[in-house]
Amino acid sequence: MNTVRARQLLRFSAPRRNFTQTTRRKLDIEPPAPQPQEPKRPSKVGAFYKTFSAPLLKCFLGALFTYQLAYFGWMKLETIEEAHKKKTEINGLREELAGAINNKRREAEGVVEQVGDKIGEAKDKVVEGTEGAGITGRVKKGGWWPWLFVIASGSLSRNTDKVDLLIEALGKDNIVGIQKGMTSHSLWSEILSVTAEARVKEADCIITLGAGSITDAAKLICLANTITTPTQLSSYALGAPNPPSTITRPSIPLICIPTTLSGGEYFALAGGTNDTTHQKTAFLHSRMGASLVILDPALAENTLGDFWAKTNPVPLVEIAQVEEILNAVR
Repeated sequence: MNTVRARQLLRFSAPRRNFTQTTRRKLDIEPPAPQPQEPKRPSKVGAFYKTFSAPLLKCFLGALFTYQLAYFGWMKLETIEEAHKKKTEINGLREELAGAINNKRREAEGVVEQVGDKIGEAKDKVVEGTEGAGITGRVKKGGWWPWLFVIASGSLSRNTDKVDLLIEALGKDNIVGIQKGMTSHSLWSEILSVTAEARVKEADCIITLGAGSITDAAKLICLANTITTPTQLSSYALGAPNPPSTITRPSIPLICIPTTLSGGEYFALAGGTNDTTHQKTAFLHSRMGASLVILDPALAENTLGDFWAKTNPVPLVEIAQVEEILNAVR
């Protein structure tokens, strides 16, 4: 018993161990000690600037910058000068164009006056009446051109009796040929065909009853009284490279009875379409116009209203064509 007590006393009286002591072992997760850094090497640029070449480099860079600045300034001034020259040139061209326009305007006014004079002369040839057949009958009775060749509108021939009335008034015995209908814009092939027929039958006068294409075809027939091929006809066109040295004057008189407002019967100008190139070509001769124009209100009743409206601008086109022709002749 006493032995147990002695052991307990020894246990409680013994000094306690300190468990908070730091271990001397090293762990792998600990960072390594920093290495000493190498001394910083001196900069070559800094060393260069410390030498005697630094002022020379500074002068060179300054001169280069000054040269570039002067170069770009010179280019800018040159660009401004070119723009000023172009602006001056444009202003000069504008003034020249305005002068040319004014000259053309004055020339056009002169052409309009000439056209007005021509229209005034043509008005003296115009016969106004209530029935075209009656007027042409009186012309026939007056002894004008006994051998007549009639070119009539196809629509009037098919849909009305106006062509028959015209033939009756003229007298069937006096008519040597009748052409009913022609293609629009007057094809050269049809013109030459009708020309050959009129030449064979020795027509003394051509009478048209219809719109502008009929009138133009009749004008070209008058002009082509000695022409047999398209090549010959093309040489008579305006602007032809090799025109004939002598031109036979159209000798067959022309009487026009228009049914539209095209106004082509008042001008000695006609247009024909080349069958090969499909290009319309102008022809002009002082003797190619109508010798007599007959205006018949009764015939106008057979023309559709929209067709009348479409033919209103045609006289303006005729005036423009006359102006171009006069300019080409000059």
